[in-house]
Amino acid sequence: MILAEQREHARKRKHYIVRVQVGNGLPLIRGMLSDVSERGARLSLASESHIPPEFTMIFPASGSRQCRMVWRTGQDIGVEFVSPEAATVRKLRAKLS
Repeated sequence: MILAEQREHARKRKHYIVRVQVGNGLPLIRGMLSDVSERGARLSLASESHIPPEFTMIFPASGSRQCRMVWRTGQDIGVEFVSPEAATVRKLRAKLS
């Protein structure tokens, strides 16, 4: 039985090398972007590194995106792209809690 795609935005298969920036001064983590949609992506990391709930994904040729991790299975993670404004609001709320 084939399961139907239930995502709101279709994902496109890609194979791009990306870097994950988890904090200032910390080494970048190598990863492979395996699929992407308008709202998120799936990454396979080079190792089972500690990844915080929010981080920056760097595309070597085209810039970066703020991301929020939504799931993780071993070295694979699913992320949602967040706007810089949304990330700032979440960080402020966390500090005030």
